[in-house]
Amino acid sequence: MGKAARNKRNRRSQTRPAEQPGQNVTAGFRSGTPEFRELFDRIAAETEMPCRATFMDDPLLGNGRPSIVTGTAPDGGLITETGGHADRVPVLLFEPTQCAALVDPVTGAWHEPRINSLVAAGWQRVPPQFVMAGLPADGWGLHRTATGVRLTDPYGCTYAEGRLTLDPEWVSAAVSTGSVMVLVGPSLGVRIPDGRAPQSYTPRDRAAKFNYGRRNGLIAAATVLWHTSPPDETTDWVLLVEGALGLPTPPIAYVPALNLKKHGGPQAFGFADLAGFGREPMQIPVARGLAARITDVDVDLIRPGDETGGFVVGYRNSGGPGDETFAAWRAAAARHGRILVITGSRHILPGPDTDLTHIVDVVRSSRGAVVPLTSESVRQAPARPPQAELAAEGDDDLAEYSELLTGKLRSLDSFQVFIANEVSDLIDREGLARWVTNLWPVACQTCGEPLGTKADISADGPITGSKVLLSMHHSACRPSGITPSDGYVQMNRPTSSLVAGCLAAAETAGARDFPVMVINPSCEQLLLEHDSAGGWRNATLDEFAELGLRPATGDFPPPTRQIRVDLRDDRLTVTIGADSTGGPTWAISPPPHVREQLLRYRGFAISLTTKALPALLAPEDLPGAFNDPEAVVGWVNLAPPPRPRRPAIRLPWPRAPHSAETSGAEVHRATELHQARRPPRETTRP
Repeated sequence: MGKAARNKRNRRSQTRPAEQPGQNVTAGFRSGTPEFRELFDRIAAETEMPCRATFMDDPLLGNGRPSIVTGTAPDGGLITETGGHADRVPVLLFEPTQCAALVDPVTGAWHEPRINSLVAAGWQRVPPQFVMAGLPADGWGLHRTATGVRLTDPYGCTYAEGRLTLDPEWVSAAVSTGSVMVLVGPSLGVRIPDGRAPQSYTPRDRAAKFNYGRRNGLIAAATVLWHTSPPDETTDWVLLVEGALGLPTPPIAYVPALNLKKHGGPQAFGFADLAGFGREPMQIPVARGLAARITDVDVDLIRPGDETGGFVVGYRNSGGPGDETFAAWRAAAARHGRILVITGSRHILPGPDTDLTHIVDVVRSSRGAVVPLTSESVRQAPARPPQAELAAEGDDDLAEYSELLTGKLRSLDSFQVFIANEVSDLIDREGLARWVTNLWPVACQTCGEPLGTKADISADGPITGSKVLLSMHHSACRPSGITPSDGYVQMNRPTSSLVAGCLAAAETAGARDFPVMVINPSCEQLLLEHDSAGGWRNATLDEFAELGLRPATGDFPPPTRQIRVDLRDDRLTVTIGADSTGGPTWAISPPPHVREQLLRYRGFAISLTTKALPALLAPEDLPGAFNDPEAVVGWVNLAPPPRPRRPAIRLPWPRAPHSAETSGAEVHRATELHQARRPPRETTRP
């Protein structure tokens, strides 16, 4: 009989009906498919699981009776002794609540990827007939925590953790031996089946469940070192909200450095040293070959485009899908389109009363990078819940950050821009020369950090027809060019710049002045569109023209009701799209005289432009914003204040200033819009 025929006969003789594993498993998946990889990644990220501490002489581990391995028979079998007393070897069992078991269509045997990965990492599969003492697993450790135990792999990642109260005798045995026999598998008899009362789940039932897992190779065992306290280096993920470090950062994920060790450490992904964080302006790079995949319970760092799933490291939120705090963090990450990943070895939140000084100190001893979200993470994230107070604080932070960045441009006479030839092929040089002066190097549109005196200009398009989007980036984040062939572009929200003032009828402020606000809603991005003459026109402000704003003519601006304005606690908030949510919102604290006029007129004139950086405009330059035809203007009424519970003094209805009050405050048509800088020096890079 040939070898092939003999193997075929042996496989046929071993074929048996497949039994179902103990947990409910989704049917219809085939190994190697994207659906199965996604399922396995989700199951592998589950670290919290039921566990039980026992001893090696537990009847559960000896098929209903204690047994000791005393030798090996000539044929390789184990010789056991069923009498006497076994050594008090501590054992810990981890039984995950979910599994992804696969059946071999030829042999009918079950394979569980979690068990297979443990065997590949040096663990032993428990044989069908005897419980074999697991050999030491190098680098693995079992740590005692405040609530139970935690199993860590050689790279410090939490593989399994459980809540239980340890018996003093068990702890004493673990300390004496310095190690613990650990068993992991979906069929250990630890978890009480659904619908069963604890008292009805007898030792015989547990033994039957354990024997089932043993027969089907669904149990892995190893001896790991015992530690009476958590590891010195942190193994805990910590999620921080946007701006938690006192700077306008996106949401933050603090990842233990040990988790990235097996992938070459954070340096392999381009993470930068954060020693100067908060002390000096610094550029935090975008991580190389890394993306964040966020679901309703998970935060995973993955390699985008990797056919094997690309899972690097992940975190599962213990609060579950209904956790509002995690949902808000996820929504903020989707809004920014990225998160800031900081990785270090120290505990960033050692206690509930940790102060900001300690957190910043830990950050400065760590490394960090900006990690973009996958498109699915942005698309599937829930909308941000309306939280007026939090939104107000966020608007203030953005306003202060914008003022800080734009203020740095006051000392710049010029800046350099780099434009690749392929950008010039998409937009002719004449069009670029005209419109590039409407871009302002405030923040990189990839990483969100300050640009400085040099910027690369990229072009994406065509968008919705013949439109092209110009944007400014660090050369290290996105060199000048056009949309990549794969179509993947990570774009930050553009910075806004604004100023509030008054158009005075005379050189001194008086009662007949009326308040104004000038806003540049898109400092680093410009949307261009072909015009009827074959050239390019600025389409950035078209969405605001649809709200009733009109090109400036020098006359009094028309009223618009699609913009909401609130003045509360000396803070002026402008919300675009009063009848819908998600529109741009700007906030500023106007000077006292401007606030007085706002209350007097119950509104103000607004001008949106991309030609100037409003934060750099002097008071005498403001009239030009209402005379430049490229700007769009309008009159906006203040929203009425909250109505008191009891009748009070009736507040005046919001109104536009009477013609008699503004006749002496006409906008001077001769005033030109102030340019706060020289035209940029254009250079071409192939």
